[in-house]
Amino acid sequence: GLEISGEFMAQCLERQRRGDYGGTYVHFHQRNVMERVFLPRSIDTTVCNSTLHELWSYGDGEASVRAYLAHKFEQTRPGGRLVIRDVVGPPDKARTVALWCDEPNRAKLAKFERDFLASPIAVDWSGESPTLSLHDAVEFMTKKDYDANWASEMHETFCFWDVAEWTRALEDAGFAVRVAETYVNPWIVEHRWRGQVELRD
Repeated sequence: GLEISGEFMAQCLERQRRGDYGGTYVHFHQRNVMERVFLPRSIDTTVCNSTLHELWSYGDGEASVRAYLAHKFEQTRPGGRLVIRDVVGPPDKARTVALWCDEPNRAKLAKFERDFLASPIAVDWSGESPTLSLHDAVEFMTKKDYDANWASEMHETFCFWDVAEWTRALEDAGFAVRVAETYVNPWIVEHRWRGQVELRD
């Protein structure tokens, strides 16, 4: 496992000491994932869990993610794998959509328009439902319930690439993409979207 902060590194080591990882063969390294961490062709499998949107948001956007993918390809043994689980944006992100919101979420969308620092948000409030780009609507929908850490989430971009764009970036880095699938968490649909927000063309 890789972790850059001393605080979370200490937590990882304490959990290991407590036996939270069982008898598994686990090592932790305090490293910056934007640097070359392992020797070339030395790793069989890398699992990247919700990391790349952080690199995009707090690094140099596309350049940081592409540099990371290039490092991962360099360190991966022939026949090895890079497994990425992260947010995927919708295709046709620039398309304008209507976003119906119930009253609490309409107010929250106005707050989101003011607070989102990752990129400018432009909402047209003149119609029955606010209209905005599909990209911005999905950014709001995926962040609207992060009340406890709202301020930090306002710096993060989730939906920068759709599946085709992710695939091209991985292939540009040298990877052969074997599986590229999207899924929607049904709990989020039921508890955070249904009856609260709805995309309309």
